[in-house]
Amino acid sequence: MNLLPTTHISKFLSAFLLCCSFLLMALPWLGKWSATLELLAISGFFVLAADIVMLLWHSAFRQRLFILVDSAALLLALFPVVVHIPFGTGKAGSDDTSSLTVVSWNVDNFSLNRSCLEELAYVMQTAEPDIICVQERPHQHLMSKASITSCFPDYPYVAFNNREDEVLNLMVLSKYPLSDVKTVYFPKSYNKYMSADVDIDGKKLHLYNVHLQTTSVSDNASSSLVGKLNLVIDNAEKRNQQADRLSDDINSSNSDNIIVCGDFNSPLFSYSCQKVASGLNDASWKSPLLLFKSSYTKSSILPKIDHIFYKGGVGCDEYGLIEGSWTDHKMQKAVFTVY
Repeated sequence: MNLLPTTHISKFLSAFLLCCSFLLMALPWLGKWSATLELLAISGFFVLAADIVMLLWHSAFRQRLFILVDSAALLLALFPVVVHIPFGTGKAGSDDTSSLTVVSWNVDNFSLNRSCLEELAYVMQTAEPDIICVQERPHQHLMSKASITSCFPDYPYVAFNNREDEVLNLMVLSKYPLSDVKTVYFPKSYNKYMSADVDIDGKKLHLYNVHLQTTSVSDNASSSLVGKLNLVIDNAEKRNQQADRLSDDINSSNSDNIIVCGDFNSPLFSYSCQKVASGLNDASWKSPLLLFKSSYTKSSILPKIDHIFYKGGVGCDEYGLIEGSWTDHKMQKAVFTVY
């Protein structure tokens, strides 16, 4: 069978994918314009897959010019992913190390149910974490702090955000001492992040528990496609501003050892994720889960929106997503070596 030569359509697709791949790579530098490209960021891994398909297609027909175009597109699309590959801490071989297991989970208010709280607490503790970062803790009037902490008797150090919002509160439970606990509240939003210094056997670590702007298209958007798209863009703009604030905080930290975890509500390709993760390693490189979904949604194209990043004298040995039907998110677990 004689194969047809590459068509004008395939050539157009190569050029189109080159533009998309370039925009994905350039998102961290596009500032406020990046919000209008949020749908492209959500589709980032599909662009990456399409680049590979077009490269294989033109390679089959030995179209050298378009092999170069497709290769360039693939490299550009790969940049936001590979830039966070961990290459070690530079302190390997040190005898003075400590193991640290961190769990991060959006618990969806424990469904405001005591049984659900107890079940989620059990699941979290079976992972044997040293630190638990919780997003979407219930309001104090709906489920008291005391009732929550009573389910975590092995965690003597507990920090809550210091202002009780109606929704989207945060909590950190730790087996290690916490100090200098701070909460940053984003304007015109219930979203926020906490930071704290952790003393791990005399080694200092700066921890961030993050919950960036939620889009909630299915709950809040109008029925029209334009209304949904506008909501995606509006919330992306808020999320990008929040990421700028968080990134400034991380960059001004006095600690060399940093872990940032939580619900980013955005994929790795997005401006907000790339901004926060700039100069940090992605823990999910320690597993095949880099491309997997971390939330339970009706959309099949939504990639992983929960992340754990780190840098400094911290090395990631293991990363995983724990399945379950208790909330609309999977639980993140990462095992670190602190030098």
